[in-house]
Amino acid sequence: MKVNIGSILEIRGDTISFEGLQEVEISDPELELKIIEPVVVRGTVTNTGKDFLVQAVLSFKYQVNCGRCLEKYGASGEVKVQEAYINKSTLDLYDESLKDDPVFTFTGDVVDLQECIQEQVFLALPMSFVCRDECKGLCPICGQNFNIKTCNCSLETINPQFESLKVLLSKEAIRHEKQKN
Repeated sequence: MKVNIGSILEIRGDTISFEGLQEVEISDPELELKIIEPVVVRGTVTNTGKDFLVQAVLSFKYQVNCGRCLEKYGASGEVKVQEAYINKSTLDLYDESLKDDPVFTFTGDVVDLQECIQEQVFLALPMSFVCRDECKGLCPICGQNFNIKTCNCSLETINPQFESLKVLLSKEAIRHEKQKN
């Protein structure tokens, strides 16, 4: 999404509003994550005199596989963005510390928000994807989806380091039972 800031380029403190749609593609073959609609972008650009401050709200919808039951589900997200854009021609005027920081730049009268939107949507996604809080996941033995039905698998898990202890305890229980009789 590109925003023409020609009308505020020379007027410090002036602001323009914008809104539109931006296609975002996030490819992660493991998650099979897909942004299913263009991102809705609404915001303003303000000439601060030093840079151009972009403040926006991004609304998006995505589809992904649940991390517990592996079923596809859809969800939505919203993120507030606040980024400074610096004209490349004035970048030399900034001190050395800023030159090492990743900053968004523009040339001419147009600010291109595509990279910023892409980055912010990706950062707004949850760390783990779960279709719902009550999701029961899959049986680790047979793969049955517990949200649909249960299975008859024994889910008793024993740390392999203690397997020999289990054998000893069962022998002790048998010996104890024999002494009782």
